[in-house]
Amino acid sequence: MLLDSVLNRIFPPRCISCADVLPVNYLWQLCPPCDSSLERCDNSGTSLNFSLYIYNDVIRQAIHNFKYNSRPKHGVFLGSLMADHASEVLPHNITIDTVIPIPLHKAKQRERGFNQAEILARAICTQLNLDLDISALERTRNTSRQADLNLVERAENLKGAFTVQDPSAVSGKSILLIDDILTTGSTIQACRAELLACGANRVLSYSLSHAPLESSRNTSKIHKNNIHDTLAR
Repeated sequence: MLLDSVLNRIFPPRCISCADVLPVNYLWQLCPPCDSSLERCDNSGTSLNFSLYIYNDVIRQAIHNFKYNSRPKHGVFLGSLMADHASEVLPHNITIDTVIPIPLHKAKQRERGFNQAEILARAICTQLNLDLDISALERTRNTSRQADLNLVERAENLKGAFTVQDPSAVSGKSILLIDDILTTGSTIQACRAELLACGANRVLSYSLSHAPLESSRNTSKIHKNNIHDTLAR
């Protein structure tokens, strides 16, 4: 307890979005202003792809701090938020047999050090007692960054990018795909098509955020800014 108190004084907990120091004894990882700025998605017209938050400045910066500033613990918190609200977002009449995170190519995962979708999925499965499968679906082609492409290019970029390693692991199952950002749905659809072709019964998706195509293209700018900020410290 004493050591924690000393460390908190030297390295005070900061908001995972804006990086402001959090209030003393504050147990949330988003500061009050950022937390109050989160905007929930309207999933009322959705049948297959569901998202928790609108991709506004707060959630966008939180995701990029998580992914590009090597903060996997931020992902555990964000995944717990997805779990907290899953019963409000996902349909109640469907039983999920298996949760599968959208896979990264092995080269990309080595570069980043982790798969952000897997961290989110693990937090969700732990909290909701769901089965997690991180090996059923593999990304076999190291595709270009989706954020740099238009709608048509995104679909073309993902052709043949995913493979089901063991069809028996997905056959007849209702599967929930997990990702951090849903934009055009091209990645989700490429995974869904492969899983259904291998016998999956139903494939839904649950993303932390939903971003319009143009908003998602700001990711490159934010990534560059984060690198600049890191080097300047």
